[in-house]
Amino acid sequence: MAVIKLGLFLTKQDQENKLLLDKEFQRFIVKLSRCGSGSSCRSFYGPWVRWGKDSVEPIVSKMPEMVDLVLLVNSAPKKVSSTRAHELVKTSQLWDGRVKRANDRVQKIVQAIQTGDTDTVSQIAWQEMWEMHSLFHTCERPFTYWDGRTIEILKWLECYVNGEKKGSTTLPIVTSDAGANIHVLVPKTEAGAWLELIKNKFSDTVLQDVQGRGVFGF
Repeated sequence: MAVIKLGLFLTKQDQENKLLLDKEFQRFIVKLSRCGSGSSCRSFYGPWVRWGKDSVEPIVSKMPEMVDLVLLVNSAPKKVSSTRAHELVKTSQLWDGRVKRANDRVQKIVQAIQTGDTDTVSQIAWQEMWEMHSLFHTCERPFTYWDGRTIEILKWLECYVNGEKKGSTTLPIVTSDAGANIHVLVPKTEAGAWLELIKNKFSDTVLQDVQGRGVFGF
């Protein structure tokens, strides 16, 4: 993206802005980025994005502005690469019907984001996280990205996700990528209270990140 913007800038500034606002040109850049990195193609829009098999589109959202509190459990390199994990999960007995279940969740979570239903987003994210990692644990050569600390944190957060305890006025959106670290997404207005709650319970480093608008979000 930086190379493309530099090339446009060297022509004319007004031409750069015009092209970057053009929807067809945006889709071309995103598709080009997808060839090199799936993660990078998600960063062109924001704060909520739907990344499909052949497209990346922004989601019109009524969600509050969120903060991502990341409990840094383990920063060591992964022993099993994401590419290898994608191969192994297909050997799990849980793989049967997995694509349909994931697609169904995507449909529901997009609707929840569009209506600002944070509690539904929380429930779906929680279910998806557990199913995704269960595939790792049940494939022919089982492995895990989690460690004991990860499980301890998830067990503590479970009562907040289920609404048994109140950490704020909305349920936290708890998830984990392919790693040991835990992400807790909460409204920006309640991030301070959540940060204090987490730090009083755990000694792990907690990183804070805010939502971005994406490259095209100017």
